[in-house]
Amino acid sequence: MPHGGSARFAGDSEAYQLLVAWIAQGLPRSAGSEAREIQRIELAAAQQVFAPGQGRQMAVLATYSDGSQRDVTRHAQYESNFDAVATVDPQGFVN
Repeated sequence: MPHGGSARFAGDSEAYQLLVAWIAQGLPRSAGSEAREIQRIELAAAQQVFAPGQGRQMAVLATYSDGSQRDVTRHAQYESNFDAVATVDPQGFVN
């Protein structure tokens, strides 16, 4: 059934491959024997001041119910709410 929206990622992207692998595994809730749930997602160094022309790579961290953390920067979706001030690329680099 068509979803009515545009493509979220390309068929050759890492996100696509991750989703295909998850489906092929039978859509398991967790990779481990016990289900972990994401408790918090945070942007590392969320408030930064940039000099003109300076850019920075963002880092996104997920904290799970067992207390573990994982860098999920590559799996996050980025968007600037004001491109005249700052732009952000699909990998999370702010310019």
